[in-house]
Amino acid sequence: MEKFRLQLFDLVEISVTEDADKLGTLVFGNSKSFVNKSIECATGRNGFEQWKELIQETLERTAPTSFLFKVDWKNNKSNNETLYFRYVTGVSEESMAHLLARYEALRTIPVAISKKYAIGLPVCISIRIHRSEAMSVSIYYEISGKTAGEIENILTGIAEMMQWPADAIQSMLCKLDFMTGIGHPQYMAIGIPDKAIKISYPKVSVRDFGTCLDSFTTQECRKKEMKSLCRKLRQPALNYLGLKFNQQGCGWKAYLVISKKHAANSINYNITF
Repeated sequence: MEKFRLQLFDLVEISVTEDADKLGTLVFGNSKSFVNKSIECATGRNGFEQWKELIQETLERTAPTSFLFKVDWKNNKSNNETLYFRYVTGVSEESMAHLLARYEALRTIPVAISKKYAIGLPVCISIRIHRSEAMSVSIYYEISGKTAGEIENILTGIAEMMQWPADAIQSMLCKLDFMTGIGHPQYMAIGIPDKAIKISYPKVSVRDFGTCLDSFTTQECRKKEMKSLCRKLRQPALNYLGLKFNQQGCGWKAYLVISKKHAANSINYNITF
């Protein structure tokens, strides 16, 4: 990670989940050189080479304004890599058509969502290269201006478009109803081709995060680890709490920021490529 020494020193975001063996690290950038560094960093691992041209083409066609590069680690070794392209005014169907062309059955869903539910153009695209050398894409929308009822209607419509069974949709709606007591979501994403729906809740307090863990029947030892981590980083709230729904259920991912501005925010992981 020496290519990102400055970003790692200035600010890094980590993600943690139910699985104690998994960790995500994210660094931020706002230039094409950042993307090129990310590609250089990932090339040669997890089949990244075969997708490099597509990533560079997406960069040129969609003209993002800022970026994230994420590495997911499993047992301290890199597991997959993700590039996030972010947009101030959104990205059009035409601009990302080449990226979605390979997903014939699902590629029309983002367009249908934008038109039917008036949620505007996507504000972020993520391209993830998995350890299996497969590629997946997520399309993100800003939904902070929508009411809870509107969001439930949108997500129900998306799930039906992706042919989820009725019980999976009902399970998602029950979880969303519970989350109305925690906070209001800012982003919604569609996962392609895994037919997943992702919801991001900003600034969830550590107390409310604990309540969420109870609702997920998270193991007691993992709850204690999460509380200890939040105390160590001296953060009263998560940067984001992400929920990922699919036809099998729902999982969670907590995002925390480590910054040089907060000397106490130090944490050591033995992570190697």
